[in-house]
Amino acid sequence: MASIFNIFSDLYDGASETLSSSESCLRYYIIDPLLQACNKYLKDRNNNVTFYPGEIELKAMTVQLKDQGITDKRLKYNADGTILFNRISTEILLSEVSSAFAENNKAKTSFDHYKAMFGLLMMLKKIARKFKYASFNTFKGLKVHFIHTHNQAKRHWTMFTPFLGLFLMNKEQKVDIMENFKEKSEGTLPALFKAVRYKAAILCKI
Repeated sequence: MASIFNIFSDLYDGASETLSSSESCLRYYIIDPLLQACNKYLKDRNNNVTFYPGEIELKAMTVQLKDQGITDKRLKYNADGTILFNRISTEILLSEVSSAFAENNKAKTSFDHYKAMFGLLMMLKKIARKFKYASFNTFKGLKVHFIHTHNQAKRHWTMFTPFLGLFLMNKEQKVDIMENFKEKSEGTLPALFKAVRYKAAILCKI
């Protein structure tokens, strides 16, 4: 956790005035470093994962489109970030940033949420096809992850299938983003560290 604190301490220093400028600034200064920290946590525990930042093609969606004979690149899913589990060449987490800091773009937020829902479905479908001889009891314990950032908070969603034909999205937690780094020690950074540990612990179950 100390290394994560150092990352955010350096990034927040002088960055707060840029967070409300654009989605890209919020993603660059806050979300990407957090996901890099999650990815490092997993790699340090012998998980072969790779974090891909910024407008990256969701492989799970592309595979499903190709299986249907759809090759139009305009229909591919570009996420704001993904964590790929290299052993099976499948994403286990995707990220979307729907607004700049403190901006409430309801239309974009709603669009990204539904877009991610379909992305999560494709991720689960690809994993199911990869392990088609596994039991459903094993598969129903699997979760794929969605980090959705908008307005002044990050939201951690998961999708899983508790029963055949039923897919559920669950909001695991919400972590506020505060603009002033000096305020982080009063609650937000501890919550942020908890979020990193929590996400990484769940992802380690893959």
